[in-house]
Amino acid sequence: MSRQQRITFSAPTQDKAPLFVRMTTQSETQQKKIMDALGIQLDPIGKKKQ
Repeated sequence: MSRQQRITFSAPTQDKAPLFVRMTTQSETQQKKIMDALGIQLDPIGKKKQ
């Protein structure tokens, strides 16, 4: 079983302000089964863009 990771990508916008996009890698089947049994959401934070 591998791991699930949270990734943050950042890039400057046209006006030089930072743009951050955060997302979670997809869970493997075994991870999904464990998280379902524990009542944990697969992606509790969801995608975020700031």
